[in-house]
Amino acid sequence: MVFLYPGSYSLYPSIKTVYMKPILLNKSFCLLIFSVLLAAFTSPSIAQNSKQEKRKQKAMQIKAAIIDSQHFVFMAESAIPQSGEIRNLTSEYSFTVTKDSIFSLLPYYGRAFSSIDYGSSKSPMEFTSTKFHYQLSVTKKGDEWDILIETLDQSDPKKISLYIYDNGYASMQINSSNRTPISFNGHIELSAVN
Repeated sequence: MVFLYPGSYSLYPSIKTVYMKPILLNKSFCLLIFSVLLAAFTSPSIAQNSKQEKRKQKAMQIKAAIIDSQHFVFMAESAIPQSGEIRNLTSEYSFTVTKDSIFSLLPYYGRAFSSIDYGSSKSPMEFTSTKFHYQLSVTKKGDEWDILIETLDQSDPKKISLYIYDNGYASMQINSSNRTPISFNGHIELSAVN
């Protein structure tokens, strides 16, 4: 069976030919197809713009928390002791910075160089400090912040370095004179700041 349009001829007369009428599309059907295609191609760009707007808004909130109010909370998700074994943290561990104090509730995995509180159930990274130096530096792009905190009223730890990115992810390194260094990966919690 061969399909032909009216006015055309068959090369094989013995084969039964069926004539087809051309399909005429009405205007509403064409408009419907056009609108579906238009929506399919423009939706990803609208979604991408809203993601970029959310990302910019989050970066502005983080910037306000770090620079303007100097009040933020680092939530640790994993600990990296000097031995190199990454430990995913299942409990909530935090490091809160305000203008006048620091509250650290972080775990410690590592080695001590001198006899410091043997037998204590408290982590050496659990402390409160009210005397400290706070130094903030911003990258050239303005999308990363490096914060160096040096405690003056704590014998251990002494230096805390925070690296915060505009998407909210952060890493922290704590150096001590009596213990091996430890690092943490996590994020800045904006809801805990308020």
